[in-house]
Amino acid sequence: MAWSVLQSVGTASSGSTSTTIAATYTTNLTSGTKLIAWISWNNVGGSNTINSVQDASANALTQCAYLNDTTHAAGGALYAMDTPAGDVGAKPTITCTFSSAFIASIVILEVSGLVTGNTTGAMLDGTAAIAGFAGASSDALPSYTSTASSEFLFSGQADDGGPQTASPPAGYSTAANSVNNNGNSNAVVAYKNSSNALESGSWTFTGTTTGTVLAIVAFKVTGGAITSGPPLYPEQMTRQPVIVATHAGWRGAQHSR
Repeated sequence: MAWSVLQSVGTASSGSTSTTIAATYTTNLTSGTKLIAWISWNNVGGSNTINSVQDASANALTQCAYLNDTTHAAGGALYAMDTPAGDVGAKPTITCTFSSAFIASIVILEVSGLVTGNTTGAMLDGTAAIAGFAGASSDALPSYTSTASSEFLFSGQADDGGPQTASPPAGYSTAANSVNNNGNSNAVVAYKNSSNALESGSWTFTGTTTGTVLAIVAFKVTGGAITSGPPLYPEQMTRQPVIVATHAGWRGAQHSR
């Protein structure tokens, strides 16, 4: 089954620090989907942990990637969970609670076609790669290799403001409602099909470039991932010799009387 991004919502900080950042889905959630949250915070030399990322019913999303980069004053984190039964048909709010007050942004997605399960081992193809960078016009993705094609390949960008405008590598689509060109903290989400190989490419930046965090990982899809193409002629379809029975009194296609 192919994956599909059903909706995305982004919320940007007003510029004041807070211990929480939240976003609310705008369309009722569907059963069997996955909820994904990408969180960015402006960290000017401060230590930080995320205490929780959850809906109003305290259903907790699982941490898939996290980096508090004090060197470049930026932080980014990826969380995900299966859509809870109680959220189906509703528009829940996803709230991230920090250990300290920060300027932050968040983007939440609802994605269909992904493998169910709330552990990183169940959800992800391997381990997410995440790294921090100094301000520059471009930064290469941290090293990550997918092991199957056509998975939901996620890449997130986070920064400490600038403002800078972030553009994903070639071939990626940017999630609608990503927080971009924000003077306080960007939270930009991009995605495409995985390639069953090293997922190379670079994010590019314009404007006032600043410290950035990049993450990348593939989410497994339902129905099994494609690890190689099917044979041109599967065994059950291999051409076999055709044996034509002969009958007395017949020669080829003509009947002899």
